[in-house]
Amino acid sequence: MRPRTPNTLSAMPGDGAAGNNHTSFILPADNPYIALQQYVGDAVRDDRCSAEENNSPHTPSLWANGRLWLMVRIFIVDDEPILHRLYKDVFAIKGYEVVDDAYDGQEAVEKFANMYPRPDVVILDHRMPNKDGIEAMGEMLEIDPNARIVFISADANVRDEALKMGAVGFGLKPVTIRHMLELVESAARGGG
Repeated sequence: MRPRTPNTLSAMPGDGAAGNNHTSFILPADNPYIALQQYVGDAVRDDRCSAEENNSPHTPSLWANGRLWLMVRIFIVDDEPILHRLYKDVFAIKGYEVVDDAYDGQEAVEKFANMYPRPDVVILDHRMPNKDGIEAMGEMLEIDPNARIVFISADANVRDEALKMGAVGFGLKPVTIRHMLELVESAARGGG
């Protein structure tokens, strides 16, 4: 575990893996965007897909600089505002669109019910006020059985239940940027 210093803003604790520059978000409080660029940099450069890999007709794509880029529409549901900001920054760097966000399960279900078109991927936390992630996911899947929901939660105990109920992926917080992007891109391509 990395030592904490008073000038560090920790959105998620780091895993301290030696030589791993894609650990969790540990950002200096004076300028978190510089640190975010360092964490995201290689993931953004390495996670492009070829035409053969983009098998999902649901997710539009764009050719740019000789590469095929997924244009993913994402709905973020988490009760931590700092994570919304960090996720949005990461997705903006990748060229993805965050179509909306919610801070509790009830708000998420209400917004999802009125979204058209539906997002390609829903990122969903479990421990939230008013309605937890499992309940919210159940209601979202009743609204749209084809919804692609990726759980990113610190609650490892709900992993099996979430996947059994229909989540297409599960990331345990603290999740690395690379792993989060892999989960989102797999879900956007229709994988699970």
